[in-house]
Amino acid sequence: MRLVLISILASFSASLYGQKQAAFKKHIPDTTSYVSFITKFDSKLATKDGYYVSGYVVNIKRSQATQLNGKTIKITGKVSVEKGLGDRASKQNLIDSLPIRQGRLKDTKHIESPAIEIVKAQG
Repeated sequence: MRLVLISILASFSASLYGQKQAAFKKHIPDTTSYVSFITKFDSKLATKDGYYVSGYVVNIKRSQATQLNGKTIKITGKVSVEKGLGDRASKQNLIDSLPIRQGRLKDTKHIESPAIEIVKAQG
């Protein structure tokens, strides 16, 4: 009887511990989608979506990119991932029967509203 009672209490306390851990994890913000890094900015790496910076596409205005060109900056922001096409074709070309691809083949990481701080100016 004593052994049964101990095993019931042990499983009950383990269950409560698991519930407390789950409740605790709900209140911790998800920081995996935020990034912060320091890099040298090059405005020549422009795309239609923004500027390639350390593996991310950063969405900033052209005037801001001109001011940041050649400077060492710190970028902080929320990352979103745009899925790539891979081997899928979005449409069929009716004339040549070749696939027409619109977009990038690989997944792209975007930083839409970055906080940018100049760490070191040129020189």
